[in-house]
Amino acid sequence: MATDQRRLVQIENRLRGDLNQWIATLEEFAGGADNLASTNSQLSPAAATNWAQRMRPMVQEMNGARTDLSVIGQDLAAAKTDAEYREVLVRAWPANHFLDRLSYLGAAILGAGGAGYILEGIGVAAVFWTVGLILMGSGLYGLRNWERKKWNFYADQFSVDPRYRP
Repeated sequence: MATDQRRLVQIENRLRGDLNQWIATLEEFAGGADNLASTNSQLSPAAATNWAQRMRPMVQEMNGARTDLSVIGQDLAAAKTDAEYREVLVRAWPANHFLDRLSYLGAAILGAGGAGYILEGIGVAAVFWTVGLILMGSGLYGLRNWERKKWNFYADQFSVDPRYRP
């Protein structure tokens, strides 16, 4: 990963430097052509050879820049595809409906303990409250573990920095 970052920084610096050189060289060529046109003179063979020699490296640099831009485009396309794939993996994590319903059932039985207390007394209410607390507690604890596993999977897939993990 670090080598990819170094490679991209090198490409970016090379492109930025080359573009400034290309602009300056092309402005020199344009100025020389304007000078030739305004004085109605001809380009001497020595000047033509000099311009050709200066243009060849610039063409090579432009070809290198085109290759670098192609590499960057391919890297970006690969990174996008990889991120989409990882997103699908995370979204495909199944929901645990059993634990979800177990906590709802525990909450309902816990609430029924209040009615049992009013109608029958503390003995019946204690049974309802105990069963309700056990069901709701085990459901919530199971959901907590389930979601923790999901988060750990997510953090591993997207390389979340450990300082941001709960």
